[in-house]
Amino acid sequence: MTLDFKSDLFSIRIISVTFCDYIKQIEIPAFRGAFAEKVGFENELFHNHKAEGGFHYSYPLIQYKCRLNMPMVFCIGTGTDEMYHFFNQKNKKLSISGRTLEMDIDKLIIKTYKLKIWNTLFNYSIRNWISLNKENYEIFKSLESDKDKQLQFLSKKLIGNILSFAKGVKWFITQPIELQITKINRIEWLDFKGVKVLSFNVSFQTNTYLPNYLGLGKHVSSGFGVVTQNKK
Repeated sequence: MTLDFKSDLFSIRIISVTFCDYIKQIEIPAFRGAFAEKVGFENELFHNHKAEGGFHYSYPLIQYKCRLNMPMVFCIGTGTDEMYHFFNQKNKKLSISGRTLEMDIDKLIIKTYKLKIWNTLFNYSIRNWISLNKENYEIFKSLESDKDKQLQFLSKKLIGNILSFAKGVKWFITQPIELQITKINRIEWLDFKGVKVLSFNVSFQTNTYLPNYLGLGKHVSSGFGVVTQNKK
């Protein structure tokens, strides 16, 4: 099969580091905080807080995830240059939830991805995707009698999330993104810092090539909206 792409080639470097420790999804915010403290809060990409107060609202270039019940740090673009702050630490151990994480490395991947808009559709899943605010949730509920319209509504939200990612890494997309959510696998309410948030696990197809473990949607720095490619 020949793959022809429509948009200019965009290359981006990604470093993903998975550690040998055990962690629960709900503990990712604590892991994120402990990791940011270890490298120093002056390094703002690790926590997205401004030194003078408030938040950086741009797409997070350092994200924290749970992969196979192990903690992962996922760095994108300029975020990859920041990981030396951690590797330079003599003592890399972290303390969360009253226990110590040894932070021995299970898997380290350094890869340059070539992002494109193709003439071919790729199959993906996204888990714990936070896509709807209160207003959009009411719209989604109002479409309950028409499942196709619900899928179309969610598909537009996911396209918007891809465009937000592209803007955050300065990838200028000039071609239309084609995307269709093919199946809603699960809808559930999850706890995030003491607040219940509605999450979706869905399967989708798109002509946009996306790196494995990329985060899309809200709260991606804390492990939500993890994309994985479904290979046939």
